[in-house]
Amino acid sequence: IQYPATDDVRERRAISWYYQYQLLKATPAPKNLIAIRFEDFVEKQEETLERLEAFLGIPLARIVVRRNSVGRWRTDVEQHYFDFFEAAMAEQGYT
Repeated sequence: IQYPATDDVRERRAISWYYQYQLLKATPAPKNLIAIRFEDFVEKQEETLERLEAFLGIPLARIVVRRNSVGRWRTDVEQHYFDFFEAAMAEQGYT
């Protein structure tokens, strides 16, 4: 995948996320699939883990999560949005 060279660590992370997103989009969806958003896992961990356990048929461990991670981008003063995210973010329900 072609991408612009950059020394900006945030842009590199964004490119990496977008690359992983494109890989997922290019891979045929499996017969059985469950989507879990980060925010749901953090804010509704028990409910989300119950869904995952039912889907997987195995018990899962509970972990400590930091609720302040959700929405942290809203107060971030550094660049955290890149134009190439727009369609992907909308598709995932982010505005």
